[in-house]
Amino acid sequence: QVGCVDAGCASALPLVRLNSVRACVAMALPWHFAGGLTQTDIFGLGTGFVQTAAASASYNLSAYFACLQMRQNQLYQEKNFHLSWVSIARDDIRGVMEASSNRMNNYVLVGTLILQTAIGMLFGDTFTGSTHLFIVGIYWQTMALSIMFFTSSIVFSVKGQNSAFLNTMRLLTWETRPENPAPYDHDYMQQTKAFEASGMREV
Repeated sequence: QVGCVDAGCASALPLVRLNSVRACVAMALPWHFAGGLTQTDIFGLGTGFVQTAAASASYNLSAYFACLQMRQNQLYQEKNFHLSWVSIARDDIRGVMEASSNRMNNYVLVGTLILQTAIGMLFGDTFTGSTHLFIVGIYWQTMALSIMFFTSSIVFSVKGQNSAFLNTMRLLTWETRPENPAPYDHDYMQQTKAFEASGMREV
């Protein structure tokens, strides 16, 4: 019987050693604490890490889309500011041209009326034969100078209107011409895919 007992103890000795090794390995694991962790605790710890990583990725993705929207708004604001400034400048040019044209139209109207009066006085004189030739000559000379002066003013007014129109067209079509629209070819879906393909590097 003693031999059998010794033989049984000898056969059970490797099993005891294996259990001791397992116990030592379990003690050396990082998640082994004084109170011990169950499989449910370890699973909860793992899911907590996964949820933290997912929340970090979701926050970073939301921040990325917010920055993308702010970038678009900034570009649109810059374009709208430039277009508004160009529109105001073009309106000012038109206003100056209209004011100058109206002023020259008034000069043309007044000059035409006075020219008509001068022509009427030139051909509507009532000089008699007893009028001195010096008076008649001075009269005709002054009427001719008046007609020439007011005709020149009308011609210069028309030339000024034409010059104002040409310079205005030159300013509107060259100096303050709105810039050509930029090509709207930015692929935001491709940018989003590149962001998602970067993985944890973007977190």
